[in-house]
Amino acid sequence: MAVDLARAVAFAQTLGVACAGALLFWLIGFPAAPLTGAAAAGSVAALAGMQVHIPDRFKTLCFLVLGVSIGATVTPEVIQGAARWPISLAVLSGVVVVSLFACRLLLMRVFDADPLTATLASAPGHLSFVIAIAADSRSNVQMVALVQSIRLLVLTLLVPPILVFFLGAAGTALPVTGSLSIAALAGLLVLSFLGGLRLLRFQVPAPYLMAGMVFGAAGQLTGWAAGAPPAPVLVLSLIAMGGLIASRFGGVDLAMLRRYALAGLAVTGILLIVALAGAFVMALTLGYKIDLLIAGYAPGGIETMAAIAVQTGLDSTFVAAHHVVRLLVLTLLVPVVMNWRRTGPNA
Repeated sequence: MAVDLARAVAFAQTLGVACAGALLFWLIGFPAAPLTGAAAAGSVAALAGMQVHIPDRFKTLCFLVLGVSIGATVTPEVIQGAARWPISLAVLSGVVVVSLFACRLLLMRVFDADPLTATLASAPGHLSFVIAIAADSRSNVQMVALVQSIRLLVLTLLVPPILVFFLGAAGTALPVTGSLSIAALAGLLVLSFLGGLRLLRFQVPAPYLMAGMVFGAAGQLTGWAAGAPPAPVLVLSLIAMGGLIASRFGGVDLAMLRRYALAGLAVTGILLIVALAGAFVMALTLGYKIDLLIAGYAPGGIETMAAIAVQTGLDSTFVAAHHVVRLLVLTLLVPVVMNWRRTGPNA
């Protein structure tokens, strides 16, 4: 009972700090304020020693809401445009391979990481997957966790300003497809949860987000439940996601942060440069909008990047599809690289 009470208090504190950060970022005009403000404030609080906690059930609910929001943007025009996605997805797969090997080499040569740790810390995504592997191996789990957490936080805070201030995306736009009734939203969430349970059994990445997308799109296309979740519900989900990102810094002391922060920033920089290069190639060859490509190629969390797409008025279906493929590529690639010349390129 005491443990449950402590977690409830931590959850309330987390939401309070996250809401305060979201409000502050909204007041100063920072893009995607519910997500970015909550992540920034929560991360500072976590590093200061506060317990930052988002319960698993609430996290699942937020993923379902976001999935339904993305599904609400699916239109016949979007489906027709998907015919051009395979080329972009192939380029993205190449970006994933190049960026992983480039960061792996950097961590081994400059930061003296062993090959296994370097591989896991270099993965451009799939945070829970690589940390689970790290915990079950002889890698430096602290380095992997902190480098990956820095990647996630930095991209969450950096991508929205790039999209909005430099590329002219909409900023804090929410879906304009209409608002679902409470009954329709509840029905979609129940169906999506049951679908997510099925996808979880088959180890599909982001199962609850994916199920929400499927049922949200079905409701939109058939007219049975057309529209997006009410804005307050979506905003609260985004704030909670910011708190979830911040929770990755729980238990990290300043000494550990100083030890691995530079490695995390270097890896994030390389990942972003390679992603930008791939995005510009696609923009020049196929004429895609560069802001859409950056949102689809930036190696942040799938839920985070999809949320940023929703907040900045971009095609969130395109963005989510690209990040799902990125996770699938990493699921196949990481185990192969882990067993490739374990002693490094000079072996």
